[in-house]
Amino acid sequence: MKLLRKVVRNNRIAIIAGALVGVIGTRFMEDGNLLVSSVLVLLTSSIALALWLLSKWLFKI
Repeated sequence: MKLLRKVVRNNRIAIIAGALVGVIGTRFMEDGNLLVSSVLVLLTSSIALALWLLSKWLFKI
């Protein structure tokens, strides 16, 4: 749990960027279902974090 907390704390920009993509994506959906919207936001923020960590690891930023 400490490792997850450290990863999230050190990479807030990637998480916020992914959440913004999810929020923008849910604005264009016809269905206003809150569960679908929240799952989409969590999914996009997790994917953004994973891509950010992968790029940091590949390019040694």
